[in-house]
Amino acid sequence: MGRRWLCRKILCRDARLNRLADRFSAFLQTPSSPEERCCRISGEGLEGEFRRAFLDNFMEVSWEDARSDRRTRLSMSTTGDAYTLYFSLFGELFWSEELSGAEWTIGPDRFVVLRVREAVESMTLTPGCRSMGISLSVPSEQLRRFIGDGPGFGLEAGRGYTGRTFVLTDAVRRVLGDLQDCPLCGDLRLLYMEAKAMELFSLILEQARSGSLGHDRDRLSRTERQALERVKAMIDADISRPVSIKDLARHGHINECSLKRAFKRAYGLPVHSYILDRRMSAARRLLELGRGVAETASCVGYGDASSFSRAFKRKYGCSPGGVKG
Repeated sequence: MGRRWLCRKILCRDARLNRLADRFSAFLQTPSSPEERCCRISGEGLEGEFRRAFLDNFMEVSWEDARSDRRTRLSMSTTGDAYTLYFSLFGELFWSEELSGAEWTIGPDRFVVLRVREAVESMTLTPGCRSMGISLSVPSEQLRRFIGDGPGFGLEAGRGYTGRTFVLTDAVRRVLGDLQDCPLCGDLRLLYMEAKAMELFSLILEQARSGSLGHDRDRLSRTERQALERVKAMIDADISRPVSIKDLARHGHINECSLKRAFKRAYGLPVHSYILDRRMSAARRLLELGRGVAETASCVGYGDASSFSRAFKRKYGCSPGGVKG
């Protein structure tokens, strides 16, 4: 029996993608049954593969891997009532939700948990860069059956689209890797994925209940919060400026070990990862505005274009020369 508990539809806002959008919409609207399906799309500068696995415990696992040779915006309307985990498997993914105005970024150190009742989500593919992610969804009613009256993800409020950012812990990363690299086929593959999906939800529910969401400023002392505000302000004021942990600790009036611990607790990333994220995000914006690679490298604090290009490719999966406005 089909079990369509989420209704999804592609919103085509680019006439050149009409044919591809129709095909992908048909794939999304196929009634669910315990099996794995795949849809490949190609044309108009867009290449991608999308897979969905419907599991016996009413969960759905979806994978997407796409590239575009031009700036492409993909939008999807979703209605229903479900919780969804979104992870990036490569670089960072950025998307927004039109009805609430929410914006989300996920990457190698963080993911989001969303509760969706009604949403219009949009994701923008950057020219030449790879978008690769995985999501797991479960109907709200089914989640309540799993956990009873116990606390959930703290997303019960809100009528349409709510979410929270979490730190990607080692335990969650390990299970996510198992799910991505499942070596089995057929019915055994679905059984394996069902077990891993349950394990993943259990780990993240435990993380939510412990309060370890990823931006845990409330558990810091007032002195630590004030120190972090000074440090973050120094970083954000000039991301091109070379700065060491020692410099930042001195500026924030905090010792180096405390700075490293408190910064990751508050912002979900180590200090140097945060600086790299800020530099790469700024670099991508400059490249999309038409700046050259060498000029962009200099603007974000790199002494030579080669080291900048290597860092950019590690972050986004494409060379900076392939990014166009």
